[in-house]
Amino acid sequence: LELRNNAFIHKQDELNLEVLLPDSIRPFDFGYPKSENYSNALFRHHGLQEDVFYDENTKYAEVYGSVTPLGLLAESIENRFKGNQDIKASLKKEYQNFYEIAANSSVIVIDERIQSSLNEIGCTTESIKIKVGENEIIEDGYQILNKDIFLKTKIYVPNIDADSVDLNCSDLRTQKKPLELYIKDISGKVEADYMIIHFGIIEGLRETSKNESVNTILEEIKDWLKSDKCKIVITSGRGYTPDIKSLNQYFVAYSTISNLLLDPNGRSKGHLMQCLKQLRKLKN
Repeated sequence: LELRNNAFIHKQDELNLEVLLPDSIRPFDFGYPKSENYSNALFRHHGLQEDVFYDENTKYAEVYGSVTPLGLLAESIENRFKGNQDIKASLKKEYQNFYEIAANSSVIVIDERIQSSLNEIGCTTESIKIKVGENEIIEDGYQILNKDIFLKTKIYVPNIDADSVDLNCSDLRTQKKPLELYIKDISGKVEADYMIIHFGIIEGLRETSKNESVNTILEEIKDWLKSDKCKIVITSGRGYTPDIKSLNQYFVAYSTISNLLLDPNGRSKGHLMQCLKQLRKLKN
């Protein structure tokens, strides 16, 4: 997806088409929900029409509040705009890149805690004013489940019902084949940049009777991925243990992942991508 060149423009002088910088750029929005030809990528402050959010033509949609990372980012941009219009060009390049990375990146998440949250309410939008003909009406807010938030922000998590993968199963070895099929299928359909996997899942897939190691299981999982460009990131709530270090993969704490994916006040795809891109492998 490529955001429109005028994605940062809220108003234009219709006579000479010059940009009119508003006194306040909040809400910091991309796309134009009042238009029938709205953008494929929408970042909306508090409100987004329900039919627009779920429309298949909306390829990416992220709703955020004032105190979320995106909301605070918008506020910081607003403050930088004030009294300094010369900064507009550099801001446009810097922040358009941030939002385009979010909209264009795909992440697979293999974690039982994230899977368990799929049918939980992840966001409740606020009422918004929409124009219908010459009139303005109030459209009530609505609740969005985590699974729909993930789908609209290109976060792919196996669903127990749709994908027949139960990551909370007491014997994960029985889920090895369904998980293999899911990873092969989803990595063949989307060009995933990262696959985040809980270390406990890797441990649970081992055949202990055969004395399989976590390294052996990880190599199998790598073979399931359809793209060599997809980077594997290990997550755990137990810290960077010697067993995880032995895998020589990228690592991020689960608290960071849960905050950026599940916390209504912390959720942000762009900041998740920043976090993942800054990861480095430690030499053994």
